[in-house]
Order: sequence, then C-alpha cells, then structure tokens
Amino acid sequence: MGASRAAGGVTTGRLPSLDGLRGVAALVVVVYHCMLVWPTLADPVYTDREVPGSRLDWWLVHTPLRALWAGEEAVSVFFVLSGVVLTLAAQRAGFSWRAYYPSRLVRLYLPVWVSLVLAVGWYLLLPEEPVPGAGTWLNAHVGSLTASNLLGDLVLIGGTSTLNGPLWSLRWEVLFSLGLPLYLLAGCRWPRLWPLVVVLTVVTTAVGAVAGRGWLFYLPVFALGTLVAVHLDSLRALAQRIERRPRPGLVWGSLFSISLVVLVLRWLAIAVDAPPLVLHVLYVLSPLSATVLVVLAALWPAAVRLLTTRPAAWLGTVSFSLYLVHEPLVVALAFQLDGGPLVLVGLLALPLSLGYGWLFYRWVERPGHRLANRVGAWRPRRPAREPM
Repeated sequence: MGASRAAGGVTTGRLPSLDGLRGVAALVVVVYHCMLVWPTLADPVYTDREVPGSRLDWWLVHTPLRALWAGEEAVSVFFVLSGVVLTLAAQRAGFSWRAYYPSRLVRLYLPVWVSLVLAVGWYLLLPEEPVPGAGTWLNAHVGSLTASNLLGDLVLIGGTSTLNGPLWSLRWEVLFSLGLPLYLLAGCRWPRLWPLVVVLTVVTTAVGAVAGRGWLFYLPVFALGTLVAVHLDSLRALAQRIERRPRPGLVWGSLFSISLVVLVLRWLAIAVDAPPLVLHVLYVLSPLSATVLVVLAALWPAAVRLLTTRPAAWLGTVSFSLYLVHEPLVVALAFQLDGGPLVLVGLLALPLSLGYGWLFYRWVERPGHRLANRVGAWRPRRPAREPM
C-alpha cells in the first residue's frame, strides 16, 4: 500500500485509499449542503425533530439513506483521517518539528484565506434580508459579511461565521495540528494503554455533546486517528486473519454495514422520538463509527480497490479545495433560483462545485503546497566566520 516502516517497527507512509475516502467524504459534504437548501431537510439539523414533510423527505432523513448526505458525520471522518495522516508523517525518519509547524500552517491558512476572498464575491449575490420560505440554513448566510466575522474567519481558532460555513472544522484542524505532540505522547508513549485513550475519548466527547462544548467533542476525535496510525501493524495483522476466514467478504461487509448505520443512527432515533440523552449517546458513537470506516478503507481489500480507482483518486486530490469553496457557490446559486427546486440546485451545484474545486486546487492549493514545502525547508543562513 505504499507504506514503509519506521525504526521502531511502526508502519509509516501514505495509504492511497485514505485519500480516496477523503474525496468521498468531501463529496458527501457537498451533497449535504445541496440538501439543506430544502427547508424540510434542513430543519431537523437545527431542531432534532422528525421531518414533517413528504414521505420522501422522511426516508431521506430517518433511514440509512441519510448516510448519502451525512455531512456532519463526514467531518468526523476528516478528523480521524487527519489524526492518521499526521501521526504517520511524524513517525517517518527525518521528520522535523521545525519544518512541520510553518509548513502545516501555510498548507491550512493560505487556501482558507483565498477561499474567503472568493466567498466575499459570492456573498454579493445574496439578498440583503432573510427571504421568507428560504429555510433556516439558507437565511443563516444573509448578513454574515461583517468585519468581525471576516476577521474571525481569517484567524480561525477563535470561531468562525457562516460566510464560508465549512471553515468551522478548520478551527479544530488547526488546533489539532498545533497540539500534535500531545496526541503523539498519548498514543505512542504508552501504546498498550489504547483502551484507556478510547474510553477517555468517549467520555470527553460525551461531556462535550451534553455541555455544548465544541473543543471537548471535536478535539478528542483526532486521537482516534492517532491510535489507528500507532496500531496500524496490529490492525493489518487482524485484517490478514479475516482474509484467511472462509467468508471474509461477509465479515468485512457486516462491519461496513453496521458502522454506516451506527454513523447515522441518531437520525433514525429522532423518528421514534428518542429522549435527548439517547440522542447524545448516539451522537458520541458517530466518531467511533467514522474510525471503523477509516480502518476499513485502509485494510479491506475491496474498499482499497474501490478507493484507489481514478475517480476516487481524483476526488481525493481535490477534496480539500472542494470542501473549502463549494458552500458559498451552493448558497448563492440557491438564492438565485429562489431556494429550489432541490433537484435543479443539485444538478447545477454538484458539477459546478467539482469544477470549481479542481480550479481552486490547480491555482491555489497545489501552488500552496509547493510554497509550504519551501517554507518548511527554509533555514536562515548563518553568517560566515571572519578569519582570525
């Protein structure tokens, strides 16, 4: 899979199938935002109430079909992936913290800043006042262009606005990137204590969900990715044992199906009027399911083949750019079309977002990678010593 081993025996290197998974997750987020254009599909996100609309709306929200546009859950996949990728990178021979920090910050902030410039342009197409019937999600973007919002979006770590909604997750990506040594300490220094790390992760995310504290809920999710990276060799050995079973496909398929259902189980529970405590518990299970899906993407042979096909690889390449730039386009397009019909918004927004994301990758993200590499490799010149 293109992986190598560090001196300590831990597998390092890139896992191409995880790039494909990131691309699929980014596409799910795009579909999610297209679906939120429809008020009856957006309202449960804000109210945790059963969809009152048509039978089709109900099936889209309260059955496993929700996985096709599980945008919030897809972000959990992003967080776990970041934990895996950065941990593997930090374990490679020759890794330098001195190079890592400036390079990583350039990789994150440069595309974010350019995406905000573009978001301001799309904002000019929005109405000046909320539009009756447009729905909670669409109208939340009206009036979002203020100096304080723009400053917060540029800095990220203090919180973000709805000017470019997906930036909320970049706040946690930046904080995780800055705190990576602490995650490595917990995951690598005491690898046999991984059950304790999992329990602590579940407890802190549960507290964060109940108390409404984002940092308690989201930051521990990255630790799950760190654990996957640290124990990748053991997980690979487990995968080989599964492959030696009489019907390995049944085992893999069952793990995938169960994980996918648990990922969106909260939305199914809303339909039976589950109490808030149950919804909080199911919300906490979502990152655990996302972690299992990441492991399956890395080790299930059928998933690896699918996620390394050309379409999946292309999606993985442009995934970060697609994630950054699509939402302002979707919002502006939806307002220009008076909020629908949903099918028309989707038919236009999906291909436009993919093309827009590719252009952003080509002209912003890819040059940004080269700049980040140069910044990471830069060393100040030492003055030459004068002869005695």
